[in-house]
Amino acid sequence: MKYEFFDVIVADHTMLSGQRRLLRTESVLEAAERARTFAAVNQVTVSIVGGVISARPHSATVYPDGRISGIYNIAESTPFRPERGKIYQNGTSRFLCTGQSGFDASMINVKTGWAIKAMGCRRYFDGSIEWDHSINGHFETPPEIDAKGEKREHV
Repeated sequence: MKYEFFDVIVADHTMLSGQRRLLRTESVLEAAERARTFAAVNQVTVSIVGGVISARPHSATVYPDGRISGIYNIAESTPFRPERGKIYQNGTSRFLCTGQSGFDASMINVKTGWAIKAMGCRRYFDGSIEWDHSINGHFETPPEIDAKGEKREHV
């Protein structure tokens, strides 16, 4: 869906509606950047709502740490090939790519150890990823990740 506008909204309990619009723009990139900045500075959760005048709006949530949940609701993604050894954000989870073939990748959740083969990987402007579907889900020992978010190699 092509959106006509994006609103950046924050909860404001001093207002009757309970929310306050910070910005309306035609650019999802501008909306995301402003939402991330406001969320980080004020340590609050902010919403981005994509709207079309004649349709129900869709939204994403921006957290103070910069994560965006629900980005797929408001932005287009592009096919991409994950790189082995890199960690990618998927919603509120982080996945390590352990192998790749075309647009499909073997991934493991760095916190839970849930391992999958992600089919049809796609990336959003903010670097977060998604996939069309996954197969072969099973648990493995989660990889050790250092403070920089990189996999620790044992020598």
